[in-house]
Amino acid sequence: MKKNVIRLDEPFVSPGVFWVPQSTETFPATLSYTPESGVELQGVTGRIDRFSFRAREIPLLVGILADATPCSLSRVEMISDSQACQAGIVPVSTSTFHVELAVIGEAASLEGPSTFHEMHLGYTALRNICPVPHISSEHVGDDVTLRFPAYREPILSVDVGTVMIRFLLHRILSIGAAAHGSYESELCVVSSNPRHFDDYEPYIGHLTGLVTLLAGQHSAPHLIRLVKHPNSETNRPTSAHVLFHYMHDFPDRKIRQQSVVTLRKLGDKATNVVRNWLRSSEAARRVFNLYLGTLYVDAYVESHFLSLAQAAESLHRVFHDDQPIPDDLFERLKATLRSALCDVPIPTEVAEAISHGFNFLNQLSFQNRLEQLVEMLAPESRVKLVGDPAAFVRTIKQTRNYLTHPGTERKGSVLTEPIDYALFNLRLGAFLRLLILRLLGAEETAVLEPVSSGVVF
Repeated sequence: MKKNVIRLDEPFVSPGVFWVPQSTETFPATLSYTPESGVELQGVTGRIDRFSFRAREIPLLVGILADATPCSLSRVEMISDSQACQAGIVPVSTSTFHVELAVIGEAASLEGPSTFHEMHLGYTALRNICPVPHISSEHVGDDVTLRFPAYREPILSVDVGTVMIRFLLHRILSIGAAAHGSYESELCVVSSNPRHFDDYEPYIGHLTGLVTLLAGQHSAPHLIRLVKHPNSETNRPTSAHVLFHYMHDFPDRKIRQQSVVTLRKLGDKATNVVRNWLRSSEAARRVFNLYLGTLYVDAYVESHFLSLAQAAESLHRVFHDDQPIPDDLFERLKATLRSALCDVPIPTEVAEAISHGFNFLNQLSFQNRLEQLVEMLAPESRVKLVGDPAAFVRTIKQTRNYLTHPGTERKGSVLTEPIDYALFNLRLGAFLRLLILRLLGAEETAVLEPVSSGVVF
C-alpha cells in the first residue's frame, strides 16, 4: 500500500485492475475518493455485456491497485457510460461507477466480502479524551533518548454483549532531523466472532456520538481500519482501510480542552457511561440525537434553540414521564367527562375532537417537565448552568411557544436578538449535556466543570 494510513478526511486516488468474482475478464480503472463525493471508479470496461453490467449495479468487484494492494468494492452502481471506437474498429466503453464501500488491503473471496475480528476508529478528539502520558527526551551529543512511560493497555475496556470496546494508545516514533515520539489514540471494537463491515457499521455512528458527547463538539472518524487476526499460515494480522461516503462533515476546529469530559474525570464511572451509551434504547437514542444534531450541524440560532428545547421535552418523556393521576382513576375521569358532553348541544364533530383531547389530560405540561428536569440538578449545577430556575424555564417556554405558534403574543422572556439566542443556547446545551451524562452514569460533580465551560449569563 502506498500510504501506511488511508484517511476518510483526505482524497485518495489509485489506478488498478478490477473484475467480477468468478470471472476471468478484467478491466483497467482508477479508484478515487473525496470526502465530499465518496468513492468512484472510472475505467474502460470494454465489452460491457461480458462483465455483467447490464443491471447497472454490481454487488461486488475485486481489484488490485497499482502498488499490488488488493481491494474489494461493494454495491457498485453505474452512473455514466459512453462508447467510442478505438482505431475505428473496436467499440470501447468508458464507464463511471459510484461505489458505496471500498475495503483497501483485503480482497473479497468467492463467497463474498471478507470478515474481520476488529474495527479501529481514529478521532482527533480522542487525544483529549484519553489521558496521554508525557514523553520525555534527553539529548547527549547527537544521541536522543525518548522515554515512553508505561501505561495500562488498553486504557479502558468495556464489555458490551458480543463486542468489546477498547480505548487504545499507540506509541509512534519518528526519526528524522530531530527524533520525537507521540501517541495516537484509537477506539477499537473487538468482536467475539468475525464480522462483515456492515455488521460493524452501526458502531461507527454510536461511537461517533459518544466521542462528540465527551468532547462537547462535533467529532468524526478520520480513519476506519479493519483487522483480521493472523492464521496459522501467515502468523500476521491482515489490516485494511475503509473508504465510503461518511454522513458527517470532518470538523477542522480545534478541540476546546476545557470542554472535554476526559476518561480521567469519569473515573470509575467510565465503564458504565460507555456501556449505557451503547445499550441505550431506540427511544433514548432519538433523544440523544436531537441534542447531538445541534453539535453536528451549524444552524440558525432559532433552529438550534428549538432542537434543544425539543430534546429537553423528549428526554423527560423517555426517562421521567410521571403521570399526575393513576391510570385507573384517569380512565374513570375520562368516562365522566365524555358522558357530560352528551348534555351539551354542540356539533358531533366538535364533541369528538374534545373527547379525543381528553386523552392528553394526564400528561405533564412542557413547563412542568422543564421544572422537574431543573430540579434534578444539584444546587451547584443549577447555579452554574441555570441561574434563576423560574426565569430559565420561562425563557424556554415562552420562546418555544412564540416560534412554534404563529400569532402568539411576544412576552417579556422571549429571546429576540441572535446574540441572546447564542448565549442561551450554550446554557441550554450544557444543561442537556449534563443531564445525559448523569443518565449514563457519570458523577455530576466530576463533569460539571467541563460541561459548564463557556456558559455565560
